Amino acid sequence: MRYFNTSGPCDPERHYTLFRPTLLAKGQRLVDQGRYFTLFAPRQTGKTTYFQLLFRQLQTQGYLPIWISFEGMKTATRPEFYEALHWHLQNEFSQVGLQAAHPVKNQLDLQRYLSEISTQSPLIVLVIDEFEDIPPQVMSELLHIFRALYQKRTQHKLHSLLLVGVSTVAELVVSSASPFNIVVQLELPYFTFDEVQALIDQYVSE
Repeated sequence: MRYFNTSGPCDPERHYTLFRPTLLAKGQRLVDQGRYFTLFAPRQTGKTTYFQLLFRQLQTQGYLPIWISFEGMKTATRPEFYEALHWHLQNEFSQVGLQAAHPVKNQLDLQRYLSEISTQSPLIVLVIDEFEDIPPQVMSELLHIFRALYQKRTQHKLHSLLLVGVSTVAELVVSSASPFNIVVQLELPYFTFDEVQALIDQYVSE
C-alpha cells in the first residue's frame, strides 16, 4: 500500500501523488516551444516531484531530460564551481552513454561542451535545481552564456532550460541579465483544497 510522503520527491508507485495535469501541460508546452524558463515556489511545494513527473513525459517523446543541482555551492570559488558543474554534467550524460572530452573551466567552455555533446544527443532539456545557490561572482556570466546559447540554437541541442528554485530565482534572473528576451515564469502554488481532497480520495480508495 502506498503512503503519504512529505520528506522528498514523490514516487507515484510508492506514494500518494498529485499529478496536477494542468501544470504539467504548461511545462510540456514551454518545452515544446523551446523556451528557457523558471519554475519557482517556496520549499516543500512539490517542485522536484513536478519536474520528475515532467521528465517521465518528455522521455517518451524523444527528449533527453538532464537534472543537475547547485545546492550548497553558494560559497564555492569560481574554479570550484565550474569543476563541480563539469562533474555533474559528465555524470548525467554518462548515464545515457554520452561523453564530451572538452572540460568546463569557464562559461565559454560550457558552450563548447554542449556543442560537443550535441553531436551525439537528441534534444536536451536541462533542469538546474537550487539555481539561487550559484556563487555571486559566477551568476552574471552564466546567465549571459545562457542568453548566447538561446540565440545560437543551430550550434547545439540545448532545446529547453528550466531554472528551479524558491521565488527569488525569478528576481535573480531579471536583475542579473536575462538569458531570454522575455523571462517566462511557471509558478507552482500550494495545493488547493480540492487537490488535498484528491490525495485523500486516493488513500480512501486504496
